[in-house]
Amino acid sequence: MMLLPWEKIPACWFFSMLPQPDGQWSLRSFDIQAAFLRGSCQDGRILGMEPPKEMRQQMDLKPWECCELLKSAYGLVNAPLLWYEELKTSLLNLGLIHGLVGIHVDDGIGAGNAHFQQCIAKLEQKFPFGSTKEGCFMFTGIQITQKPNGSIELDQEKYIEDFLTIEITRDRRKLPEANVSEIERQAVRGLIGSIQYGASNTRPDLSAKLSFLQAKITVATVQDLMEAKKTFA
Repeated sequence: MMLLPWEKIPACWFFSMLPQPDGQWSLRSFDIQAAFLRGSCQDGRILGMEPPKEMRQQMDLKPWECCELLKSAYGLVNAPLLWYEELKTSLLNLGLIHGLVGIHVDDGIGAGNAHFQQCIAKLEQKFPFGSTKEGCFMFTGIQITQKPNGSIELDQEKYIEDFLTIEITRDRRKLPEANVSEIERQAVRGLIGSIQYGASNTRPDLSAKLSFLQAKITVATVQDLMEAKKTFA
């Protein structure tokens, strides 16, 4: 099994081109409950914690005694890394899974044959899942649908519809050559960030116009705002 950081590959594209060597692979999603609490301390540090009053009473602790933190916890700086290491070890211990699996923080996506489904069931025994869906679901802002013939369709229609809008007053429209205010510039930056995610996944047709807008961000005018609103918002 090869483990790659999510951002190194266009993962949803990767799944949309799934090879199916032994029959149709069923695509599914899942989320892992309380993922950041499931990592184990592996860096050799000894971390102490002040137990709450109820814990002191249950454990019959003396006033000068404290507890050692053996697992991860919310707020721990390296909690994401500990979770990654815990998950990686668990996936490698499953061996050959006859499928593909991708994890983004605590959201999972995968596809494979019957043996793969058994491996995912073992993973769920160790890391309880929350919701699970099959065939049609939203994953990292992308709607993924597996057709009856096994082909996979990706779309971001809902994501595109929710793009940030830029409000331009009537008075501002009368000054197209005026430089944008800092508030307006921040609105453009927010719009660019939203568009970039869509363009890199399912809307490559937006890439050229996005590039022009990015180039103008430091010298943007009200006219640029109006064109951006007309094009993207």
